[in-house]
Amino acid sequence: MAGTVLLGSCGKPEVTASTTCTEFLGMDQQTQMTGVEQLAAQTDGEGFKGPMGIMNLIYDCQHAPHSTVGEVMEIS
Repeated sequence: MAGTVLLGSCGKPEVTASTTCTEFLGMDQQTQMTGVEQLAAQTDGEGFKGPMGIMNLIYDCQHAPHSTVGEVMEIS
């Protein structure tokens, strides 16, 4: 399954549920943080919310690089 990197209004990549972990890990930190904050609002759990959310996703993505961010964050 290939991911999709959406470009924001400024042409910068955005994190979506279909972004692969490999793509996510290659993005700059600000893009990662913004994306995790937006996607965390769609989850029931607390694992990706707050200041540790970005670190949890980076850790999980390093161990599952072919998964999507949505799969890792359990966003349906």
